[in-house]
Amino acid sequence: MHKHLFIAEKPNLAKTIADARAKMLGVQPKTGNHCITVGDDAVTWVRGHVYELAAPHEYDPAFKRFDISHLPIVPDKWKRKPKQDFIGKLNRIRELIRSSDKLVNAGDAEREGQLLIDEVLEEMGVDPFSDRVLRFWASSMAERDLIETLNSLFPNSDKKNLSIAAMLRQRADWLHGLNMTRLYTEIVRNSGVDMLFSVGRVQTPTLKLVVDRDREIANFKPVDHYAPTGFFIHENGKFKADWIIPDDKSRIDPDDKYFDLEGRLVDKVFAKKIADDIAGKRGKVESFKSQNKSNPPPLPHSLATLQQECSKKLGLTAQQTLDVAQELYEKHKATTYPRTETQHLPNSVLKDEASGIMSALASSPGFEEIAGNADLKLKSAAWDDSKLSDHYGIIPTSEFSSSKLRAMSPIERSVFELIAKLFIAQFYPAQTWKSNSAVVVVDEHRFKANGRDPISAGWRVVYGAQADEEEGDKESDQKLPTMKKSDPVSVERSDITSKRTKPPAHFTDGTLIEAMSNIHKFVSDPEVKKRLKENDGIGTGATRAGIIEKLIEREFIQRKGGGKTKKVLSTTVGQSVIDVLPAQVVDPGLTSIWEAQLSKISKGEASADQFTDVLINTLNKFVEQGRKMGTVKVRGADTKALLPGTGNTCPKCGKG
Repeated sequence: MHKHLFIAEKPNLAKTIADARAKMLGVQPKTGNHCITVGDDAVTWVRGHVYELAAPHEYDPAFKRFDISHLPIVPDKWKRKPKQDFIGKLNRIRELIRSSDKLVNAGDAEREGQLLIDEVLEEMGVDPFSDRVLRFWASSMAERDLIETLNSLFPNSDKKNLSIAAMLRQRADWLHGLNMTRLYTEIVRNSGVDMLFSVGRVQTPTLKLVVDRDREIANFKPVDHYAPTGFFIHENGKFKADWIIPDDKSRIDPDDKYFDLEGRLVDKVFAKKIADDIAGKRGKVESFKSQNKSNPPPLPHSLATLQQECSKKLGLTAQQTLDVAQELYEKHKATTYPRTETQHLPNSVLKDEASGIMSALASSPGFEEIAGNADLKLKSAAWDDSKLSDHYGIIPTSEFSSSKLRAMSPIERSVFELIAKLFIAQFYPAQTWKSNSAVVVVDEHRFKANGRDPISAGWRVVYGAQADEEEGDKESDQKLPTMKKSDPVSVERSDITSKRTKPPAHFTDGTLIEAMSNIHKFVSDPEVKKRLKENDGIGTGATRAGIIEKLIEREFIQRKGGGKTKKVLSTTVGQSVIDVLPAQVVDPGLTSIWEAQLSKISKGEASADQFTDVLINTLNKFVEQGRKMGTVKVRGADTKALLPGTGNTCPKCGKG
C-alpha cells in the first residue's frame, strides 16, 4: 500500500517530483511499471488530457451526419472517453490508485492542469475533492522549490472552483465550436462549397484580427506631407527645429488647400514658401524647457512578451517559443513556469533566492560582467505580491548553473539569455536623461526643437549596443544648446522634410500574440473593452500559440516572406470565413463575457448553472439566425453545382 500516489501531468514532471521526494526521504527512487517508487510513495503520470469529451455521434448515432435540424447539440449528461493510445496506462493508474492511501493531483499549477488530473480521478470513481486527494502546486522545478512544495501539500478541494471553471470552459468550447462549425459547414455546403467551416471562440476573433489588418493595408492610401525645417544657430550651439502647424489654420489657409483632414501640411509649394520665408533671417527663443526623465527596467517576461521578443529577435513562431520555454523549465530546470500571464515577481524570491541566482549567472559565460555589477539592494517595480495570482514572471531558477547553460542547445541558450537579462535588469537603476525642448519664432512662424542629454544608461547597459539600436528615432536625440527666453537665433539654412504616411505592419507571430493579449485595443464598445483588458485578451498563454497553428492548419492564415521573421497573412478562404459569419460570432466580446464569468466561478463568486444557461440560450439564437441565411459565397474554395434535392439522406435506401 502506497502512502501517497502523485499523479503528474507528464513524464518529465513525474521524474522531477520523484527525485525531489527521494532526496527528502533519503531513499533511492525505483522505476517500475508506469510508476516510480519512492519509499512508501509512488509517482505516476499522464500525458496532458488523456480523456476527451465524447463526440456527438457517441451520444446519438444520428449525429454522425451534419444536419442543421440536429442543432444545437447539447448533451443531457456529459461523457468522456479515454484516448486510445493511453488505455493500457490508465488501467495501470487505476491499479495504483486502488493500492494507495492518499492521492496527489500534480497537474500544472493552472486551470487546465487542475482539470486534467481531476478528470482522471473522476473517471476512476474517485471524488477528486474528497479528503483523500491533495494538491501539489509548483511554479518552479528547481529542487529546492520542489521540496518546499512537497512540504506544503494542501487539500485538492481548495481548487474545486478552479476545476469547475476549467470543466465549464472545456464544455463551452465544445458546444460553441462544434455547433457553430456544423451550422456554417452545412450553410456553405448548401451553397455548393464542400469544406469544413471551422469556428471557434478564440480562433475566429483571432482570424478577424489578421483579416482586418490585411484589408487595412490593402486599402491604405499613402499621403505625402511636408514639414518646413529650420537649422538654427544659437550662441551656445546649433540645432534643428520643425515648423509648428498653427491651431487656427484658416488664417493662413482660408480656402482649405494646404492641409488635409488630419491636419497634415500636404501642399509642397506652400511648405517650400515657409522654408524660403525664413532663410537667412533672425529670430528669438520663445521658450526653453528642460526636465529630468527616467525609464525603469521593463518587467520580467510573461509567456506572451517572451513570444513577442523571440519572434522579433530570433524569428521563432509562438509555438516554437513555447516549446523552448517548456524545455528550459522541465528538462533543464533553468527557468520558472513558462505558461504564465503575469510579469511580476514575489518578494519571497527577492529575499531567499535572488542572490544565489545572480551568483550563478555571474559565473556563467556571457553574464559575468552584467550579473557581477548588479545591485541586489535595488528593488524594481516587478517585486509586487499584490499583482500575483497562481504564477509569477519567467526568471532563472535557483537551480541554474553554468553547467546547465552549457547543456542547452543554441536556441535554448538564446531564449534563456532573453529571460536572464530581463531578470538582471531588475537590479539596475532606471535609465535617466534630461529632456529639452525649445520654441523659436521667426517673423510669424514658430518652430519647435526637441532633444535629450543622457544622464545614465541605467539598466540599458545590460543590453550593451543592442539598447542603442532599439532606442528609436535618433533625430529626437539631438543635443540642444542651453537657451533662455528671448535669446537671439539666426537661420543658418532651411529646407522641407518630405514624409509619407505608412500602413500598419502585417502581423508576425509575435505581434499577433501581442494583439490577442491586448485585443481590447481593437474594440470600441467601452464595457467589452474593459472586460477584455481585465481578462488579458483572448486565449491564454498556454493556448494562443496552438490557435495560430490551428488557423494555419485550416488554411485560413499562412506564414509568408523571407528573412528571419515571417509575416502572418490571411488567405482568401480565411477572409471569406469572416465575411460569412455574423458579427456576434467573430466578435471577441463573447470571450470577454465567458472569461469574466469563469474568473468569478473559479473564485466561487458565480454559478456554474447560470453560465451554462446563458451559453445555451446564446447558441439557440445563433442557430436560429443561421437557419434563416440563404446561400453564401466562399472565395478561394472549390464550388460545385448544386444537384436537385434537399441534401438529406434518402429514408428508404439510406444512401442518396
